[in-house]
Amino acid sequence: MNHTSKSALEAVAPAPTAPVAVKAVKQGNADEVDIATQILADYAETMGSEGWTKEEEKKLMRRVDWRLIPILFVCATLLGLDKTAISAAAIYNIKGDLGLSGSQYS
Repeated sequence: MNHTSKSALEAVAPAPTAPVAVKAVKQGNADEVDIATQILADYAETMGSEGWTKEEEKKLMRRVDWRLIPILFVCATLLGLDKTAISAAAIYNIKGDLGLSGSQYS
């Protein structure tokens, strides 16, 4: 017997396309879409039917990538260094030296 909840099925279902989602917001079903789609719906009339060209979208994505990827790289590097330092400390018996017990170490 399968008792799958509606929310579990919605999590698996693909997200609606932008025009379908904007239509849902305009019909008053904003709870069915995410905040980005709600913003698109609010500014759809301002943008008109023009939208973005492929070149503009590519340029925007490149700018976003150039700003986010270096930050993510630094965070991942620091995470790796932190894990290595904690592992090395565990090997050299930091728990015993500092008198730590249980979850005090983590």
